[in-house]
Amino acid sequence: MGETRHSMCSQLRARIKVRAPSGCPLTSLEVDTDHVQLLSRTIDHAGKRIDLLASKRDIPTEHDAISSEFTDGATTIYRVETDTNDCICRTVECSGIPIECVDIDEDGLYYTVYPSSRDELRTVLARLRKCAESVQLVQLTADTTVGEETSYNTIDMNRLTERQREVLRTAHRMGYFSYPRETTAEEIADALDIATSTVHKHLVAALGNLFDSLYPVDT
Repeated sequence: MGETRHSMCSQLRARIKVRAPSGCPLTSLEVDTDHVQLLSRTIDHAGKRIDLLASKRDIPTEHDAISSEFTDGATTIYRVETDTNDCICRTVECSGIPIECVDIDEDGLYYTVYPSSRDELRTVLARLRKCAESVQLVQLTADTTVGEETSYNTIDMNRLTERQREVLRTAHRMGYFSYPRETTAEEIADALDIATSTVHKHLVAALGNLFDSLYPVDT
């Protein structure tokens, strides 16, 4: 009897939060961001990025880059022009990773992207961290197809505290999860100026929270 082979493919969807990004005019809008939606993003022949925003509240247009394009009385469409060389968004756009959307938050931006691999995701995260006060991988979803069956695994980083994320990221960067292990909990503790017992506590809590998001207990 011949062996049955099942094709397998894995795809990723990541949501990244960038706090206090440099050079992006979208984060300097003096308006409640709950009422602003990014409709489209294009690049003109001169290399300028043109964003169209929809807002139910007025956006100040004193800035040369922002102008009102259209209004129906309830919603106004605004045009925002940006020199792409000065905007942190270029880091993501030039990475080659497809971008689904960019959401505006009161203290930064959310990018929803589709990296081809975890290595590609790590690369763009590292580049973003050179240009922003804080970069967080908020959510990572992987869909795995085996034959005709597809499963979806989502890692929700919002389950982790800021300190848990810091310890987990540092441990990964220093090779704590490599085989053979390249560092110790004591060295991680020294790097973060915390107690070794605190490193163990945060690692256990962080990994537990991540596994809970991957494998929720059926109730």
